[in-house]
Amino acid sequence: MGGALSKAGRKLPKRPEPPSWAGARTPGPTDPLKSAADRRASEKRTQDIIRDAHDPDFLANLNRLGPVRVNEHMPTMAASTAAAAKETSQLFQSRLESEHEAASTSPIHNRLHASALSYLLDQRKAARSPQDLENLAKKYGIDPLKLANLSRYVSSPSIQSGSEVRIIQKDGEENIAIQNDVHFLDFLPATMFKRAGSVLNSSVRKFHSKVSSTAHSTRSSIRGHPGIVLSSGAAVACVFWYANGRTIHNDSASPVASENAMVKKHTAATGGDITDSDNLRTIVWGSNKANTLTSESEETIRTPSVAKWLDGVALRDLVIYRDSAACVDSRGDVYQWGSGFAGEDSEKRKPTLTLREKNITELKLTEGKLYALSASGKVYVLSTQAALQTLRPGAPTPSSDSWWGTGWLWGEDETVDFAEITPAEQLSWGEKIVSIDAGDHHVLALTSNGRVFAHPVDKKANAYGQLGFRKFQIPDPTIHHRSKTNGHLDVELFPKPLLDSFVNSSRTPRPNPEPTMSENLLGIDDSSVRFCTHFFEVPVLKGIQMAQVAAGGRSSYARTSDGRVLSWGANDFGQSGLGSNVALDTITVPTEVVLWKSSASRKDTKCLDLAADSDATQSLQPIVPHAVTISPTGHVLLTLNTASTTGVGGRDLVVWGKNYESELGNGKKSSVPVPMTLETPEGDRFMLRRRTAKRVLDMHGKLWKRNVQVEQCAVVGPENSAVYWKIV
Repeated sequence: MGGALSKAGRKLPKRPEPPSWAGARTPGPTDPLKSAADRRASEKRTQDIIRDAHDPDFLANLNRLGPVRVNEHMPTMAASTAAAAKETSQLFQSRLESEHEAASTSPIHNRLHASALSYLLDQRKAARSPQDLENLAKKYGIDPLKLANLSRYVSSPSIQSGSEVRIIQKDGEENIAIQNDVHFLDFLPATMFKRAGSVLNSSVRKFHSKVSSTAHSTRSSIRGHPGIVLSSGAAVACVFWYANGRTIHNDSASPVASENAMVKKHTAATGGDITDSDNLRTIVWGSNKANTLTSESEETIRTPSVAKWLDGVALRDLVIYRDSAACVDSRGDVYQWGSGFAGEDSEKRKPTLTLREKNITELKLTEGKLYALSASGKVYVLSTQAALQTLRPGAPTPSSDSWWGTGWLWGEDETVDFAEITPAEQLSWGEKIVSIDAGDHHVLALTSNGRVFAHPVDKKANAYGQLGFRKFQIPDPTIHHRSKTNGHLDVELFPKPLLDSFVNSSRTPRPNPEPTMSENLLGIDDSSVRFCTHFFEVPVLKGIQMAQVAAGGRSSYARTSDGRVLSWGANDFGQSGLGSNVALDTITVPTEVVLWKSSASRKDTKCLDLAADSDATQSLQPIVPHAVTISPTGHVLLTLNTASTTGVGGRDLVVWGKNYESELGNGKKSSVPVPMTLETPEGDRFMLRRRTAKRVLDMHGKLWKRNVQVEQCAVVGPENSAVYWKIV
């Protein structure tokens, strides 16, 4: 056990064999020294790099080595990095110049935005004489010679009819796919390449073998003519060769351009000359998913475009609400359209006459119903669905709450069901309703004597106290022969927060609140136009003369003749304007908005105008607002009174807010948090004008009257906007 032989047998070796992972880069008898060329840094993962990664002493050795200069070993990488930095600097400089130019109100000669250049090249194809080209160049502020030289190398795209496919992503971004039988021209903005290229199948498109040389020669030729600068976009010259082997056509000689010209001639929104001073043209832009802007299948109109179906037409009013729209033509007749109105009937997506010979002057759209005010002060209500307007066979002409009509006496042949909404209280001699405004579920009315009335559209009409009262009467649907004292139900609508004052303050689920309506309302259909056929005066405002009423989606506002404002209804976002000291989500009683608290001078301030959830106050400013329209989805159109202030000949249109569907008309889909002046596709100021129309047509295209005073008015709908000519 203790012998020398046994001890020697247990003796460990003095130089143990190194493991396979240790000393990978240490030269050994079987690992000769590598040459200096084999030990250079590499962009790819080599075996040497892998062995270094397993070496536990690698980081320590690298730390002892210290910093090493590598620039002299990689001159190619240094040159490419410098070139990239220079290109990035030029890109930022070009972007800065574009932003300065966009902020300027005076256009720069021979300088165009990419979008304006695209419109210019589009219109150049339709020119038939040198005089047309000269006039076109003058209109866009460019020398005719510069335009001729530029058109030799670039052109706008021409796409065959029916080959463009629009795809809306979940985030709202719109992609455009082009089928493989499309003829592309030599010019496309870079953003269009990005969108089209992201959805095109790689097996469908191939690059021509001469693309690089063609692009290089084109850029060199353009640099020889520095008079043209493309800003806010990139002009790219290239040629696409498709697998089907069709010939590529260019400029006006392209048959595709001729096909597009024919298509544009029959398209409802073509993006034509919106500044035409000889004709009355309605301008539209934004979302057209519900066919409220045009009956065509185009879902989004990115920039202000002409609605051809309203050419030459002046209207009394135009309203857009979600999936339906309506207007009053020059004769006072009401037309309705949109996918919500038409339903499955595609023919009724075009304007359909629904209320005639009532001399209507004003329209308001709500959830499911359309309200129309006549010149005589009568208010009528129709359904926003054509399927619910059908008048049953043998039914009398719709009138008010009574069971009989007057159609048989006057020979009227009504086919649309409607009802008249009358004040529940007797009006004074000569007193009538002069204006109405509507929220989502309630309607406000103002009489010529300054009295304020409210009307419930459905059972949700008082969810936030926006009616100003809780108790009212509705027709009893079980009784057909009614009188003033018989055939009505006394009902009540309770504001939600009053039933549970902690409904919005507790994170834990609250028990089901009490019913929001009286029991006799539970089984009644509130979608009928006869759900409630009366206006009811707001009790708190009796004896107070009002000059204006305005309705938000869930709020109500009234302005007195001396400029004081009262508000009631929803206040969960502070929309009642009562300040941070009022923490109530619901204001059930009309309460005064103290305007002088918002004034820096703390002087007496009075309100001049109301618009939904906004008010304009009297203050010292160079340009005062003329009108403001606010969309329920979050974008605003403000008309400035620049015509009377600066004498420029029109009113500027300022836009801001949500822009997911291009409802701001700037061709983009990014929202704008600050007011910006709307521009035409040509880069000019979009101005609303007033003039005498030589001739005005009705909705059937027939002449109504000559030499009529008209002015342009802006309206908004959910995610879209329009400017129409209104009879004044």
